[in-house]
Amino acid sequence: MLAHANPSSVVYQDGLAEYTCHKPTISDPKLQNATVSCLFHDDGNIAQIKHQDKFGLINKDGKLISDIRYDDISFYDDEHHTALVQIDNKYGLISTKTGKELTAVHFDKMHLFSQNRMAVSLRGKSGYIDPAGNMVITPKYGNAYRFEDGLAIVSNDGNVKDDTYRMGVIDTAGKEILPPIYKSVSINDNLIYFADETGYHGVMDSQGNIIIKPEYPHMDSFHHGFAVVSLTRDLNGYIDKTGKEVIPPQYLYAKTPVKIGDKVLFIVAKRQGNKWQFGAVDKDNRVLIDFIYDHLIGIEKSNIIIANQDNHQLILNHEFKAVTPHLYDAIISFDEEIGIYQKDNKYGFIKTDGNQITEPTFDDIKPLYSQRYTLSKAHTTYYGYKVRVGDKWGFVDLDGKELLPVVYDEIVNWNDNHLFIKQNHRYGRANSQGNIITPPVYEQYRPLNDGYIKTKMDDTWYLIDPTGNNLGKTSPPKSAN
Repeated sequence: MLAHANPSSVVYQDGLAEYTCHKPTISDPKLQNATVSCLFHDDGNIAQIKHQDKFGLINKDGKLISDIRYDDISFYDDEHHTALVQIDNKYGLISTKTGKELTAVHFDKMHLFSQNRMAVSLRGKSGYIDPAGNMVITPKYGNAYRFEDGLAIVSNDGNVKDDTYRMGVIDTAGKEILPPIYKSVSINDNLIYFADETGYHGVMDSQGNIIIKPEYPHMDSFHHGFAVVSLTRDLNGYIDKTGKEVIPPQYLYAKTPVKIGDKVLFIVAKRQGNKWQFGAVDKDNRVLIDFIYDHLIGIEKSNIIIANQDNHQLILNHEFKAVTPHLYDAIISFDEEIGIYQKDNKYGFIKTDGNQITEPTFDDIKPLYSQRYTLSKAHTTYYGYKVRVGDKWGFVDLDGKELLPVVYDEIVNWNDNHLFIKQNHRYGRANSQGNIITPPVYEQYRPLNDGYIKTKMDDTWYLIDPTGNNLGKTSPPKSAN
């Protein structure tokens, strides 16, 4: 996981309440002018120390665990107890437990760990090191990418412009499953998709054995056991994982298969008169949705299809029947059971069964969410929508139920599912359940960590805790006017 903040506390000094983090105490008189960060890494045991424009690491007892000699320290990794260090334009890896340099500071580039392998570049060549800093795959490639499911894509030294860039695949031991001689390579669900020198596409297993020979100018990855293949721009169909053409290339357009209800749906288009029309077929090419729509979009998580017809949209359920009582100008998005629709330049909420939760009364709807980051991806959690009528905003939950009335000048998303609300040029705070934590009585606010904020009222700044308690006067934030 990424480094995280150590719990902070409030101290009182000179009559002021101050939000402060835990910092190590420096005992070495030679470092009295050094600056120290909050304890933040390895469960709050490590901090950065800066002295004479150089950085090092110090533990919670104030003991140096590394030399103070780096231009920068970044990418702290709690899982492997490592950090990247920089001197001039070179990079290295150190241990955050011992401060020991695990590698020399000589790499041109270093990336993040993936499956205990970090891609590094040295003198123009790319390879991999392990969390102990050992070079486990010698730098000999033009580029080296992240490992996933035990495989990584590597390339030669060529470039795309003159068509000399080629790609291959290696495993975590450095064995070349595919040498870098292919025009394109991608990996998905333990399958290797490749294009040979002819530009035709095929599929191999994770050991490099050909499953599907390169016979198609275009091929997508498999979804629900089927993949789109194309012979020409206007000849598109589907194959299964044995390479059998379950639907021979015959359609003007073919979408990635989606599962709606208990059926895998193949959304395709063909010419009807002088225009394209979309419909859907099953794996035996039997029509499930007639070719009468201008477009179809399958939404698996909501188990519905959005259909365009005569510049309007409607919902088809998992039985492929229209469930909306009338057409909408647009059905904008769906999150599980609830969606947003537009009609006559107004917005409302609708369910997957076609029943309207609200009439189209809003002038705008915006989702509110929080995000947490790990080394591999961002995790997004949606917890409601802010809605606008005229120039006023309110807040509803994921079921469209009103939690805050539409009376606020602004509602601003904040971390930890908290909202800042503004009314009559004053600020307050509410939570994602619609409970008012701090009424809108303050002239200004500045968010801090852990749910604390600094607020200003009658030219005085106050510190407010996460539950809305006023802890007393505080100093103005540095960014205050």
